[in-house]
Amino acid sequence: KQLTRLLQAALLFEPFVLRVECVQQLHDMRIAFKRLRYTLEAFAPAYEGGLDEIIDRSKTLQTLLGDIHDCDVWLEGLPRFLEEERRRCEDYFGHARPFRRIVPGLEALKRDRAGRRDELYQQFLTYWKDIREQDAWGRLLLIVYGALAPEGEPA
Repeated sequence: KQLTRLLQAALLFEPFVLRVECVQQLHDMRIAFKRLRYTLEAFAPAYEGGLDEIIDRSKTLQTLLGDIHDCDVWLEGLPRFLEEERRRCEDYFGHARPFRRIVPGLEALKRDRAGRRDELYQQFLTYWKDIREQDAWGRLLLIVYGALAPEGEPA
C-alpha cells in the first residue's frame, strides 16, 4: 500500500512534465520520486531484485530533476545577486563603474545555466517518454501486487 501511495503521489505531477515553466512542480516531483525510491530500496530485499530496475529509474529521474532544479536556483538567484553587487559597488566606490567588469561574466553564467537547464529538461522528457512507453509504473504495480497474491492465484 505504501509503494502504491508513493507512486500515485509522484505521478500526480505528470501533468507538469511538459510544462517547462513549472519550476516548483518539477522540484516537488523530484522530492516525490526521492521518497518513492527510498521506500523501494527499503522493500527491495522482499522482492529479491524485482525492484532494481524501478529503483534505478527513480534514481535517474530524481537526479535529472535535481540537476534541473539546481539550474533553476541559479537562474532565480543571479538577477538578485547582480543587483546586490551593483549596490555594493556604488556603496564602496560611490559609483557602479567597477561593477561593469563583472556583468559579462555573470551574464555568461546565466546563459550557461539556462542552456544547461534546456539540455537537462530535454533529457528528462526523453527519459520520461521512455519510462511511459515501457510502462515501468504498471510493471511496478504488477510486481508489488503479484507478490501479495496468495500462492497459485493470479495477482
